[in-house]
Amino acid sequence: REEGRIRWRRGDELAPSGERFNSPYDPEAAYSTRREHEWIGYKVHVSETCDADLPHLITHVHTTNSTVQDVTSTAPIQAALAQQNLLPEKHMVDAGYIDAELLASSLTEHGVHLIGPTRENRSWQARAGTGYDASHFQIDWDHCQVTCPQGVTTRGWYPTVNRFGTLEILIQFHRDVCGACAVRSLCTKAKGGRRVMIQPRE
Repeated sequence: REEGRIRWRRGDELAPSGERFNSPYDPEAAYSTRREHEWIGYKVHVSETCDADLPHLITHVHTTNSTVQDVTSTAPIQAALAQQNLLPEKHMVDAGYIDAELLASSLTEHGVHLIGPTRENRSWQARAGTGYDASHFQIDWDHCQVTCPQGVTTRGWYPTVNRFGTLEILIQFHRDVCGACAVRSLCTKAKGGRRVMIQPRE
């Protein structure tokens, strides 16, 4: 209401799309967009055989809310295929279904080689084609420490969980060390010390 009159909500007043009622017929149907496509409903993740000399057969259908990220579906799909003894030796997926943890867990838990394009390095260093992104840091897993490209080693090693529930490790360099570094501008734009996020080794 505004001045005693009912009006439509403005865009900045709307609830997140995953929390809105988008259909009078199905309260769980959510609004989503992907590139030029828009829809209200769900996502269906279809697993299919792709042997060159055999018929292509659908082996599993996995349905999720349309706002759920694709990467969260890979593990339950593999678990369902394992229950039916339908796991492939190689599981071919697109970039939305793969990350470092899944590459490892698919092999260790199911003996499946997860194959697909990895996500693009979106750090500002990679986009600029200069500077020190995470790949320039040396990791000492046994001693839980990391050495930067200038030879400085930190013990700022903090296991954490990201918003997707995935375990990550935050590496933190002290602000005094980074502040005095001659190549700081190639490494970080932060006011504090350099932070690097890495995936667990196993």
